[in-house]
Amino acid sequence: MPVVIKRLLCLMISFFPFVAFSQSAESMNILEQLTSEEFAGRGYVEDGQEKAADFLVGKLKAYGVEPVNSVYRQEVSYSVNTFPQKMNVAINGVALRASEEFIVHPASASFSGELTITPFSGSGFEQVKQSKKEAFIVWADTLSADEKRRFPNDYLFISGLKKRVLIVAQSQKLTWWPSTEVGDNTIIYWKTDSVTAQNLGTANLTIDASFKPKITSNNVMGFVKGQNSDSAILYMAHYDHLGKMGSANLFPGANDNASGVAVVMAVAQELTKHKPLYDSYFLLTTGEELGLLGSYQFLTNPPMDVRKLKWVFNLDISGTGDEGIMVVNGKKYPKEKALIDRINEEKDLFVEVKERGEACNSDHCYFNQAGLKSFYFYTVGGKKAYHDTDDRLSGLSLKAFDSLVTLLIDLPARL
Repeated sequence: MPVVIKRLLCLMISFFPFVAFSQSAESMNILEQLTSEEFAGRGYVEDGQEKAADFLVGKLKAYGVEPVNSVYRQEVSYSVNTFPQKMNVAINGVALRASEEFIVHPASASFSGELTITPFSGSGFEQVKQSKKEAFIVWADTLSADEKRRFPNDYLFISGLKKRVLIVAQSQKLTWWPSTEVGDNTIIYWKTDSVTAQNLGTANLTIDASFKPKITSNNVMGFVKGQNSDSAILYMAHYDHLGKMGSANLFPGANDNASGVAVVMAVAQELTKHKPLYDSYFLLTTGEELGLLGSYQFLTNPPMDVRKLKWVFNLDISGTGDEGIMVVNGKKYPKEKALIDRINEEKDLFVEVKERGEACNSDHCYFNQAGLKSFYFYTVGGKKAYHDTDDRLSGLSLKAFDSLVTLLIDLPARL
């Protein structure tokens, strides 16, 4: 694009600025639907991800957002271990509350039965091999950071052993995650402050696991033509979440990441009304929680010319903002971060715009590693629910929601 034309377009935009976005009933509808029981936590059971993808494609079509290379979907396949049915744990006859008082390691096998709780000796796995009627327990505080990562994996996949149970007792908050593998044994994380070797007693477990060697999910994509097609902007957010841990324990994923999806959808809807300076693409990924699988698929099998991407904006955890926003890669791109600060000063959008360097912690990662300029925005402050059943829409302040939409529409013309 000739420099003179670009400057003229930017000047026109400055005379006719985008009116600040105001949170709409449409955005709330998206948040409510994505976090509803119907969508089953947008995970791997009860067709949660498929329902969410269908819903989002329908919305893009309704807004007038065009498909990318004639399609709104891009297939992504992966394996995953699921827990679709029973999920019950009792210690000394007292039932524990799922997510609050216990979680199951996501690579655990099925198990049903009552066991005597016995302290793990820490002298290899010979003790485990000699007993089938005991649930061995370790205290997380006694493990090093490396042991906390390595020991559970070693226990799950002990060669020649099956149907063994390990209990990891900890005082810290429990957070769940998914797994692409299933082991031969079972691990329970038990949140407790009072367990001692003298009051261990018995553990009664019913854990139903179902390993799926291949699930086919979909990235959801859309396109809005800009005034200039030499360059493009990509707005992205992952729509997948954890689903359910047992039939009764829903992980709604309001902040992570129904909020980011709602921001991207609001931008898409607005850009169909106000033609953007650059071609604009919208990518709602699957498989992020399993290891950024959807964004990797998009980048390695691109349905558009990624060389045209001027900037990639990733939204992941956008539901609060009581203390402002964080800009990942802000330190990598100080000039562009300064533009964000200037917009914030002009429009009084955020309490604070914080910055950090590179971090491979969300879907922008592979784009950044490929040399494509990217910012990852997330909100700071407010409720701390994360990867638990308490991540609900009712707990979100949405303080920075409107401001994020305003920033994302305004920023490309200034870059």
